[in-house]
Amino acid sequence: MMRALMLIAEQFLVNRVLSNGAPLTGKSKAGFGLMAISGLFLIIGVLFILYAAFLWLNMNYPREIAAMMMGGILVILSLIVAGISYGILRYKQRKIRQFKQETVETVEQVLNHINHELSAPVQQNPKMAVLIATAVGFLAGDKFLHKILK
Repeated sequence: MMRALMLIAEQFLVNRVLSNGAPLTGKSKAGFGLMAISGLFLIIGVLFILYAAFLWLNMNYPREIAAMMMGGILVILSLIVAGISYGILRYKQRKIRQFKQETVETVEQVLNHINHELSAPVQQNPKMAVLIATAVGFLAGDKFLHKILK
């Protein structure tokens, strides 16, 4: 019985800790706006570089060959960007998994410590423990029912 309650409490605490979103980053709207403008300039710059590369290829090769080479360059660039994105995603997933595992271990340690501290009084006074558990259950149920019925 106690182990089942410990598992429920452990799952509740883990879900409670992990359900909260990340803390606020503290970044201002101005900083976000400047980053957006910087990204826009980066995209425009890359487009001009690609256009210049196409013009250079077009001067040195027939139009079809220049277009094919430019397409190949864009495919290679997109594969590089996709590979970097995939690597970053995997890294973040690994970090999240590691954080979750550490949180589960911490919660387990805390619950085991609480279990160890509370098991001796319960074993020494089982009737009192049942009486207290009954009273707490009655009060919790009464409060829960009042919330539902309102």
